[in-house]
Amino acid sequence: MADPKKCTVKLNETLEVSITSKGNGYVGIRHFSYKGQCKYSAYPYSNTQEYREILKKYQYDTSQDAWIGQKSFNCYTGENVEKVVNSIVEEVAKIKKEIEMI
Repeated sequence: MADPKKCTVKLNETLEVSITSKGNGYVGIRHFSYKGQCKYSAYPYSNTQEYREILKKYQYDTSQDAWIGQKSFNCYTGENVEKVVNSIVEEVAKIKKEIEMI
């Protein structure tokens, strides 16, 4: 059964974006092939460092071992939920463009 507090979508052929309301809510990016037993520090997933450098420019926390990058909803600005959602969508589109250049 799908988790109603989480939505995961394909960013490209390698990566996925998860948006979840768990905790304080966050956006997370990682490889489709990510396996919980093989953390980023223990397995050589493709282009991890290059992806992390891009995400750092957008203030993603790249120190998480379960994600290439993670960003709390609190980091997004907007007067209401719709504006926060729009800023997340716009940011993910920008990140996708930069990642496509790798």
